[in-house]
Amino acid sequence: MSNDENCPIFPLRTMLFPDSKLPLRIFEPRYIDMVSKCMKDSLEFGVILSRESNDPKMFETYNIGTMAKIIDWEQGNDGLLGITTIGTNKFKLLGMNKQEDGLNIGDVEIIEREGDFKPTENFSNLVSLLKGNFGRY
Repeated sequence: MSNDENCPIFPLRTMLFPDSKLPLRIFEPRYIDMVSKCMKDSLEFGVILSRESNDPKMFETYNIGTMAKIIDWEQGNDGLLGITTIGTNKFKLLGMNKQEDGLNIGDVEIIEREGDFKPTENFSNLVSLLKGNFGRY
């Protein structure tokens, strides 16, 4: 994957983080087509948080999102397409255009992943405490 590319953008009212899973139920034709193409060509799409607006005609997103890879799918009894995605790399949205079918295509810059965080000696007790508390979940 190069650092700059164009990809479908799926604006949502939820966030996806690298290495986290996000199940989605797809029903709009533009997104069904997007999912079909991504699955057929082993492509990823961008998930980005949409901003709230008092004006329904206004559409805005934040400028940082996460690339999503489809790892599973199913056709629901209700006719909706269910997919499970996993976040890969973060990206910066440089620009976005809407296709005729309404699908947003973004010009994105992939943000390289940082290495694992290694806490200093000063924080080792705090890390142990947090691991103990969050390990239950």
